[in-house]
Amino acid sequence: MKLVEKIRDGSRVHKRYDRPQTPYQRVMASDDVGEDRKATLQATLATLNPAALHRAIQRLQARLARLAHATSTPPEHVGAMDGAGLRKAGTRTPAPTFPQPLEISRSEISTPTTAPPRRATVPFHVDSQ
Repeated sequence: MKLVEKIRDGSRVHKRYDRPQTPYQRVMASDDVGEDRKATLQATLATLNPAALHRAIQRLQARLARLAHATSTPPEHVGAMDGAGLRKAGTRTPAPTFPQPLEISRSEISTPTTAPPRRATVPFHVDSQ
C-alpha cells in the first residue's frame, strides 16, 4: 500500500493509502515509462511461470547445497605437525583446492510448456464415537 496523503488534525495524523498494487501494476500505470518499455515488460510477464521458476530455484539450491557439502570436508592436516600441534620446520602448507565453477544449463532454468498433473487431495474425516 502506498501512502497518498497525511492530514494532521491537532495531535492526530490521518493517513490515506492508495489501493494495493504490484510493482508491475505501478509501472504500467505510470506516465513516466515509455510505451515500448511497457510492451517489453508485458511480453516478459506473459512468458513467466512462477511455479516453474520456484521449482527451478529449488533444484539449483539443492544442487548448490550438494556441492557445498561435498567440498566442505575438513582437511586432515594443514601441513606436517609434530605431536604438540606445532608445525615441523621445513614443511609446506599444501595449496588449497577449490571446486570447479557451477555451470547451469539453460534447460535447468527454462520453464516447461506444460505443468505436471496435480494429485487430487482427499479430505481427512475423523468420526467421533
